[in-house]
Amino acid sequence: MQDAERFTVLLKVSDDGPKKYEQNSTLFIEQLRQELSEFIPIPETRMTLEYSSKSSSSGGLYFELTFSASNNLTNEMNANGAATNLAILISNPQTTNLQYGDYTKYLDPTVPAIIQYNLCHEFKPAIITISCAVPVLIIVVLLARRRHPEGRNLAIFTIILNTSDFILDSLFIVDHSHDIPDLTIPIMVFYAVPFAMNFLIAVWVVLEEASKNSKFMDWFHDNSKVAAVFTILAVTDVEMLRVLDSEIGGLKIFSATFSDKAIKRMFIASTLSFAFRD
Repeated sequence: MQDAERFTVLLKVSDDGPKKYEQNSTLFIEQLRQELSEFIPIPETRMTLEYSSKSSSSGGLYFELTFSASNNLTNEMNANGAATNLAILISNPQTTNLQYGDYTKYLDPTVPAIIQYNLCHEFKPAIITISCAVPVLIIVVLLARRRHPEGRNLAIFTIILNTSDFILDSLFIVDHSHDIPDLTIPIMVFYAVPFAMNFLIAVWVVLEEASKNSKFMDWFHDNSKVAAVFTILAVTDVEMLRVLDSEIGGLKIFSATFSDKAIKRMFIASTLSFAFRD
């Protein structure tokens, strides 16, 4: 099994550590890395220890220690485990082996291997996706507006934003709903109830419009599959149905006609769902 993550933590050297570092910085870094490798324990080849720029701005001697991912989790600690273990060691210097190291004894317990987040690295896939998607969406909206200026062409963004919000919420539930056991059930309730309510109201609106609104009925007869798709998408927000009457690009599939009552219901339901969920 392979470790998919890498972690960088911040270390601070105190007492006589800075003086020893000034005498021979290269030796200090090498010896400190070797001792940490022994005490954590983790192969030294998976550790990179570097001087931190925080030293010049915070008035102290800081280092950044990076644990690389492991290709063999069967016999080695993963990067997250190594960072956690080191934090425990540094926080309890009087009861751990760090006090016996010639260099680890200088580690400051007030800075217990604080994880450093590289947002650009962590969110690189999302940043690349957004950077590529936004220009494409803008072009699509402009083309739709050129073809049919009277349409609510910005509804294209409604589709993307609501769908993205639903996906991100779902990923959060999968990854973090059990982080705090006492909050698992409330989190699930606040996740599921709004989406269930959105879907039920969307079904109600579509069925009622299809049976009582002659203009919508005519459109529904030719575009029932489109209506079904957006009824499902309306689980994210009831007002997703309003895309159907947005006339995006002058396309007939987006030329449904909702009654004023249906529009009012969708607005109220969307507002209540937003208030409950957020």
